[in-house]
Amino acid sequence: MGTVRFQIEKYQVTLGADLLSIQTNMDAKIVAIIGCYGGEYQLMINFVDYDKIPDAHYDESKKLGVLFIPVTMLDTYIDLLRNEKPLFAYCNSEHPQWSNISTEQEDVGENERRSIF
Repeated sequence: MGTVRFQIEKYQVTLGADLLSIQTNMDAKIVAIIGCYGGEYQLMINFVDYDKIPDAHYDESKKLGVLFIPVTMLDTYIDLLRNEKPLFAYCNSEHPQWSNISTEQEDVGENERRSIF
């Protein structure tokens, strides 16, 4: 029953027609993977082009979380990783479906350009 929250220091995007996931015995077609890395922890976000989304998983011994997200959300995740800082990953072995990435609390309108009109 472990949870971990780590700051995402690096990420990697992999795109393909039918990628292999770290988690085996799945019945899903993975078309993109975002690996989020911080210290000794990692969260692999698998983007699935399939009606049935596999269950999330967090392996405490490997310090590895695995999420499955509909491919329609890929652009949202990439935008968040490219434009927000700091970002954190949260992994939960008891409730792996709660695993996520998030920002910290920030002021409304932070880093928004002011209109000259």
